Amino acid sequence: MKKALAQMKGILPIMMGMVMMVNLVMPVVMEKYKSLFSGNMVVDSIIAAIAGSISFGNPVTSYIVGRNFLDHGVHVAAVTAFMVAWATIGMVAIPLEASLFGRTFALVRNMTNLIFSVLIALATALTLNAL
Repeated sequence: MKKALAQMKGILPIMMGMVMMVNLVMPVVMEKYKSLFSGNMVVDSIIAAIAGSISFGNPVTSYIVGRNFLDHGVHVAAVTAFMVAWATIGMVAIPLEASLFGRTFALVRNMTNLIFSVLIALATALTLNAL
């Protein structure tokens, strides 16, 4: 119990910084979303994946944000990339993840998720267009 409390005491400042960073970045991203997207499915997916990874949040909230994007004409590929990246990548959480699991693991996991969020988004859009 002492070890767990000591580790939590060390992690708490990083977690608080992470929460503050998310709360600062999210309103900016949501306010500027229309100007982020160009209409090109591939470029928009990459931009959305990067925005989603910066805007780290829980999966349930991503549905609300995704619906808002769709309502404002953002391509389904970009919305999918944003939602996948939002739920699986946490750029603001990298310091915490690196301190717990190691820097290499944190970077490789996040980069892999970034690449796959774009690939999943493109596959989703192509599948929906095929139906």
